[in-house]
Amino acid sequence: MTDLAQPAPETQTWKLTLAYDGTEFRGWQVQPGELTIQGELQAALGRITGEAPCQGSGRTDAGVHALAQVASFALQARIPPESLHRALNRTLPPPFESWRPERCKHLPRKHSALAKTYEYRLFRGYLPTLPGSLRPRLPVAYGR
Repeated sequence: MTDLAQPAPETQTWKLTLAYDGTEFRGWQVQPGELTIQGELQAALGRITGEAPCQGSGRTDAGVHALAQVASFALQARIPPESLHRALNRTLPPPFESWRPERCKHLPRKHSALAKTYEYRLFRGYLPTLPGSLRPRLPVAYGR
């Protein structure tokens, strides 16, 4: 009798940088019954690849926005970085934008970060509500 079982595909490690408006979220970490950044990212990865592992470079509090939050995950699915990028931006809800998904040799861990920058921006003025939006869109600069 011949064993026709296929060997498990090798996993690819990914690093993903993403930006988001965290107003409606209860922070990064998955919390049962709550809307979280990690939960939405895992759900999107699950819809795209059937896999949903994900960890962040650190946690955020409820309502916090990010310009360059780093997440990492290991996938068995073979997908080119450009395709993963397009699929994530189509699948993630509107307050998210993924950029620079890249394969890496080792899973970046939250304790390997050399530094974190917290920047507080206060805007004291009027921001018009954009058509179709329930609240003003915050001015954001990407790619610094």
